[in-house]
Amino acid sequence: TIDELNSFIGLIGDHVTAIQTKSTLKEIQDRLFTIGSSLACDPEKEPKMKIPDLHEGDISLLEKEIDKMNDAIPPMKSFV
Repeated sequence: TIDELNSFIGLIGDHVTAIQTKSTLKEIQDRLFTIGSSLACDPEKEPKMKIPDLHEGDISLLEKEIDKMNDAIPPMKSFV
């Protein structure tokens, strides 16, 4: 599922023209690669490997971007 999401974000990135949006999508993809690496790794060997960590700032970036997207769309008036 992580790989599929990463692939879809890459596809979207190819169709987006805004430089800031492309940059944000690349950041998200980078974090998804980190998550995928952690999921694919043997838990006993992971401490010995050099897999990057996720940080509080990574979560803050995503939440900030979600807030910007929510501000850009009209409020929902019915359940989808």
